[in-house]
Amino acid sequence: MVNDKSNSDGDSQEAGSIRAAVGGDVSVGHQVDVNLAANSVSQVKSATGFKRILFVVLAAFFFLLAVAGVVLPGLPTTPFLLLTSYFLVRSYPKLNSALLKSRVFGPIISDWQIRGGVRRDVKAKAISVVVIAVAITIYFSKAAAIPTIVVVCLACVGVGVIARLPKIDD
Repeated sequence: MVNDKSNSDGDSQEAGSIRAAVGGDVSVGHQVDVNLAANSVSQVKSATGFKRILFVVLAAFFFLLAVAGVVLPGLPTTPFLLLTSYFLVRSYPKLNSALLKSRVFGPIISDWQIRGGVRRDVKAKAISVVVIAVAITIYFSKAAAIPTIVVVCLACVGVGVIARLPKIDD
């Protein structure tokens, strides 16, 4: 089921119109999801001038954080990917289309843009990776209590962010 949470900047209308175009709950292949998500870009107003440059820089920053989140414990990947796509749609739609076609990142972003959430298996994998990475880090680092507490707190924030993302059924 699709979770239709509204927000103040009008993105829920975009997501709602995309989901309405595909009939709400979608159980189609990734390629169709990519095409629908890529077509949704035309519904978003593109930034120009300084705002476009700022959005590209922010997209690059959040993409680097997403990639870092793959290997660093406690740093979630999914929210940073969603922010990357948000800024790319508004500044460099062709680059967002390339991101949507990625085998690794594309399905996560397509699910968010079309269906308004993240699949349960993606959330479970993300939380598992954070927990395992933090456990390994703590075990092998033999760090003092303060750095260990900081790592655990940051991991809890990351897990909390992932857990709060709207869920969609496969």
